[in-house]
Amino acid sequence: GSLGLSEKQKEICDDFIFIPQTRGGASSSSSPTSRDEQGNGRGSASLNVSCAAAIILQAYSVWANYPVASIEGEKFVASQSSRSR
Repeated sequence: GSLGLSEKQKEICDDFIFIPQTRGGASSSSSPTSRDEQGNGRGSASLNVSCAAAIILQAYSVWANYPVASIEGEKFVASQSSRSR
């Protein structure tokens, strides 16, 4: 498995954020090689980049007090300005 960002990648970052996780990585895997004798996971907990981006963007939208889009039935309603693009 990956050990995260390399030192070179970290050097170009302005800052880092932490996304708390209650469970993840190998702890939810059924692979016997990723568990210790008690059945506890030994892997690192991580999210793929698209999941992490979705969490960050949603949190930012709440912080920035962006309005929630209207919903009709089970779909969000696109604004007129976005339909004409």
